[in-house]
Amino acid sequence: MKTAPPPADIAARISEITNEIARIEGAGPSLSERLAAAESELARAEAHFRKFGFNTVGSVPSERAHYRELGNRGALMVAAGEAIRAAERQRVEAAYRASGAVEFDAARLEELRASLRPLLALREQGWRAEEAAGRGADRSQFDPEFFLMGDADLLAIAGAKEATA
Repeated sequence: MKTAPPPADIAARISEITNEIARIEGAGPSLSERLAAAESELARAEAHFRKFGFNTVGSVPSERAHYRELGNRGALMVAAGEAIRAAERQRVEAAYRASGAVEFDAARLEELRASLRPLLALREQGWRAEEAAGRGADRSQFDPEFFLMGDADLLAIAGAKEATA
């Protein structure tokens, strides 16, 4: 059986994996979803103009202003729809790239979570060894699942990590 890596290495690796998981989970809509939403909004504006033209719609000033703006965008879509769609596509793609957005990847997320479990088990084992030796362990970042596990379960999960290492 291999020796466990130093606690600092385990903590650093857990932090890296946790940060990557958070980045993927917080990715937001994919580029294709953002493009579809923009296309849908342009189509809605065009349909509004085709139905109401420049006629006033709404009962309160803010509602009339909203529909007037929607009608203006719809009129532009009728006049130069393809050019506006192309420009909007470019704008959305540029904004997506500029934000450093990450595509949601369920397979990668599953892979990261699977690699995190053995590390959490190793960390819990290290904390238990410290406490058994009479030294205090900083459990500020503990995981309740692993805190409640028995030693045999922790060993089995951590052993999976060592078997793949």
